[in-house]
Amino acid sequence: TGVEVARDAEYGRCADWHGDTRIVGVSHEGKVRLFDFQDGRLLLRNQAGLSLQSSSLPTSVRFSPDGKRIALGFANSIRVKVLSGVDLKLLPDPDVDTGVDKVDRGDLHCVAWNHDGSVLATAGNWWKNGSYLIRQWQKAGEGKPLDTAVAGDSITDLRDIPTSAGGGFLYAAHDSSWGVISERGKRTIHGAPTPKADYWDQKEQLRVSPDGSVVAFGFERSGKIPAQLSLSELKLTLLGAGTEALPNLRGPKLDGLEFSRYDEPYGLAVARDNSFYIQGAGPNLYCHSGDKSQNSRRWSVFGHGNICAVNLTANDKLAVVAFGDGTIRWYRADTGQELLAFFPHADRKRCCRSAVGPAWSIVYVPC
Repeated sequence: TGVEVARDAEYGRCADWHGDTRIVGVSHEGKVRLFDFQDGRLLLRNQAGLSLQSSSLPTSVRFSPDGKRIALGFANSIRVKVLSGVDLKLLPDPDVDTGVDKVDRGDLHCVAWNHDGSVLATAGNWWKNGSYLIRQWQKAGEGKPLDTAVAGDSITDLRDIPTSAGGGFLYAAHDSSWGVISERGKRTIHGAPTPKADYWDQKEQLRVSPDGSVVAFGFERSGKIPAQLSLSELKLTLLGAGTEALPNLRGPKLDGLEFSRYDEPYGLAVARDNSFYIQGAGPNLYCHSGDKSQNSRRWSVFGHGNICAVNLTANDKLAVVAFGDGTIRWYRADTGQELLAFFPHADRKRCCRSAVGPAWSIVYVPC
């Protein structure tokens, strides 16, 4: 087990090591600090602040192999920042405005350098034509962009591969697929995603009982192959052919608030009294005050794949959310704390459920 020897609590949003002694840490506000780790202590060497949009959150930071550059990726931002690894001065931004596929939506929250720092790669919740892409720049981030479509869901992590293992980049996606691409953009290995339920286009098909103990959904897109889960009975039932959903299951309340076409959520549930609403945007789950003019965000959670549907129980105490990774999860509506997860297997004969904690229990249920 590890033993804590030093701490900077304000700069724990993301961090990276260079060698055994240099550390870069980033705060929630985008402030960056460089440390030396000596004699069990963190010694501050330099610090700088980045000018960020209020919704942009730093999610990854990486030293180049020689330590001369630092790359930053952000949630809710299509920009990537590069700083000097010596004095934290801003270097030219990598180009996101040109290339075959202009980056104009989503975010680029993963960054990685190749083995010698000559190539910078980025990915995240950025897609074109139904595929999520990885962008690479030669010349340490200052060259022309090279884009490769690799997955059917957002990219969760991106790592360099040593030349001894072939070089390139290893990626993992929210749909459980993974793979390797070369520095020339060729996908050399691809691990197919795990079969799972597809909750896309089910904004109104995700239905919940008043107490949240029963949920109805479709195994396939647009609510096809409807099913119902009872948590109290640990029973999964396929609907149709004489088996109907319980009459007290309700879809989400969607009226009472207006959204611009730029702010339209993937999933939305409005409280019965319009006092708050819960919104899905990519893999991010947000709870906002119902008075949008106040711009009051109550909480946010980085989720488990892109959010497909959101619902609230009748008393507005529980939020039920369907994710692109095939899970349905229960959250406290007042705090965003996750309480329960449910994963129906694509064979429609098995499911996994988990309360808060590391242990998963597998329950075999007849369909």
